[in-house]
Amino acid sequence: MAHELTHYFQWYFLEDEARTDRSLEVEAGKWARYLVAEYLSEKGTKLYRE
Repeated sequence: MAHELTHYFQWYFLEDEARTDRSLEVEAGKWARYLVAEYLSEKGTKLYRE
């Protein structure tokens, strides 16, 4: 869900037209991991892989 949310913001800020699909996927994956890690850290939970 966090990954797809990142794609929404890429579309909203019109980055989807200026960048390659691979670039957008890499960025979405990075931000998804970051967002989930932040959420879990507030809950006092650790990720298996960060």
